[in-house]
Amino acid sequence: MSASGMILIFGASRGTGLETVRLARAQGWEVHAFVRSTSSALESLGVHQHTGDALDAARVAEVCAKCSRADAVISTMGGGPIGASSDFAGVANAVDGAKAAKIDRFLLVSSLGAGESRRHASERLLQAIGEILEEKTRGEEHLLASGLRSTIIRPGRLVDEPQPGGGALVEDPGVHGDLGRSDLAELLIASIKAPQTENRVFSAVGRSFLDAAAQPVKF
Repeated sequence: MSASGMILIFGASRGTGLETVRLARAQGWEVHAFVRSTSSALESLGVHQHTGDALDAARVAEVCAKCSRADAVISTMGGGPIGASSDFAGVANAVDGAKAAKIDRFLLVSSLGAGESRRHASERLLQAIGEILEEKTRGEEHLLASGLRSTIIRPGRLVDEPQPGGGALVEDPGVHGDLGRSDLAELLIASIKAPQTENRVFSAVGRSFLDAAAQPVKF
């Protein structure tokens, strides 16, 4: 085992997931990734890759069992047809697999506009991805009902560039703003062993989008 520990990541092959893998490996974490197909980028980072479909509950459970000594499971999954998407069905399978394998720490990347933050979403956003946000809400609810030590992070608009001052976690569901994917990766990795983030739901945006009264989580 690495000095930092071991994590299993769903959605690791691109975007936030890949940024999270890069940071985790740089910090010495042993990383296992559940992927549809193997990735040369993940291979070059020394990641243990497990292929499968997140909608295949049996395969997800099998991989979770193989990774039962993991400190945490992280899901950055998203996308797919409504009703059979990784936003809900895939997340639910990962949650159930982690619970069966007795991995009791689970971090989920959702989205602003999911859950109680929906009332703060613009009509334009709801028209564009309202059904997806409903799927993400169902995924959140499944995790919250699981009894696992959960952290749900709802990022704002994800961009490639890191934000000035980095990202921040706040419990205000009404905040809006951009967040760099690498900023989100830093928040995820920092949260794994931070008890102050357990069993809580956060919004995540760049610090420059917060007002003076905001109280971000301190790591």
